[in-house]
Formats: sequence, structure tokens, C-alpha cells
Amino acid sequence: RVYAKENDVKEMVGHHRELFRYLQELGSGEVEQDSEALVDGEHIDFKLHIYPSDDFEACYLTNQPKIFSLAVSLVFLVTVISFIVYDILVEKRQTKLLENAERSNKVVAFFFS
Repeated sequence: RVYAKENDVKEMVGHHRELFRYLQELGSGEVEQDSEALVDGEHIDFKLHIYPSDDFEACYLTNQPKIFSLAVSLVFLVTVISFIVYDILVEKRQTKLLENAERSNKVVAFFFS
């Protein structure tokens, strides 16, 4: 979370609150800093945890992934249904074609037998 006001400190928990207070005091000059400069090659290791505010987080927590997933699922479902309907229609056409061919074959066989 980004805390811009001192009142926001009460929302922080555990060691994050203490770190925030220390950084506030350090920035205001209330904490004494060592007067010794760092020697070449020396460094200070620290971890900084940054958390988004509720308003900032709300910008990225949307229903958009659900909507896109639903749209893709619907496209897939329409494609499957279209394929099934096409398969049924082709099967009916093939059955009619086979019946007509058998009927024609019987007529030809009747005249030439």
C-alpha cells in the first residue's frame, strides 16, 4: 500500500508499521545518521515492501478476464453446435442420396432383367 498520510499508518500491520515510522523519522531528520561514509565496495542491504492502495488495486481488479473467458467459451460452444448441426444435415443428405440411388438401381434392374 502507498501511505501518504500519517493517519494511514494505523492500517499497517506488524513490522511494516515500524519500518514505515522509521523511514518517516529518517526523512524528517529525527533519527541520527552515522557520520561515517561508506567505503568503496560496502553497501547496505534492505528490503522494501510496496503495497498498492485500495483505489489503485481496484483499477486492476476487474471482471474483464471473466468476460473474455466467457466470450471465448461462447465462441467455442457456437462452433461445436455449428459442427454438430452441419454433421446432422450432411448425414440426412447422404441418406436421401443413398435412398435415391437404391431406387434408381431398382428401376434400372427392373427394366434390364
